[in-house]
Amino acid sequence: MINDAAVVPIMWYWYCIKYGCSNSSIGKNVMFCMQRYKCNVEMVFSGQVNNIIERDFIRSTDCMHAALANLLFELIMVRDGVLSLPTWFSRDFIDDVLSSVCV
Repeated sequence: MINDAAVVPIMWYWYCIKYGCSNSSIGKNVMFCMQRYKCNVEMVFSGQVNNIIERDFIRSTDCMHAALANLLFELIMVRDGVLSLPTWFSRDFIDDVLSSVCV
């Protein structure tokens, strides 16, 4: 049986998602995920929905698009300073490559 401590957050999530989603960006996004990936609110907040999204992405993407998505992800991380490249790659060069990949 669920104790009172677990019931309160679950009821709060459901109230916020079902009734507050029109006024909340988070509520809209959670509701979208729940509808699109056929999952519940607990799966969204626990991160389990990430596995569903990844599985659907892999199924619907060919190798070329997956490689471009990975390149784009790495370029954004370089641009934002999370990853580093040798100093001969300027910030303008990274921005130019990002622009060409996105087009």
